[in-house]
Amino acid sequence: MADIVIRVGVSAARRIGLEDFVLYRDPVKHLLGQAGAERVCQVECAQFELVELVDIASGDTFRAKREFLRLIPVEFIMRDIDEAPLAADFPELVPAAVAWLQQRSGGQSRPAELPSGGGRR
Repeated sequence: MADIVIRVGVSAARRIGLEDFVLYRDPVKHLLGQAGAERVCQVECAQFELVELVDIASGDTFRAKREFLRLIPVEFIMRDIDEAPLAADFPELVPAAVAWLQQRSGGQSRPAELPSGGGRR
């Protein structure tokens, strides 16, 4: 089984908020070398220094200090969908996928319209 690598910076681009997914490290378990020191959690309540978390594997709720949390970027969670090749079994999805990619990349999906002149001439 291949290891999953999540690359996150020490300072997140934005603050951790409600319903974000985070990686929590239990400092005591980590320092003692015990198993299960890292847990993937979802933020249930984020106030001040303590954040209320739900362990998504067990459903347990607990509080942790922000300094032991790292935001899991949405781009990481959605990467397999964003980079997946289209299946040949579903050719009807190709036009929709092309339209979605054009919209996402800022490409024109319809002919450009001339700007309005404002009034009658």
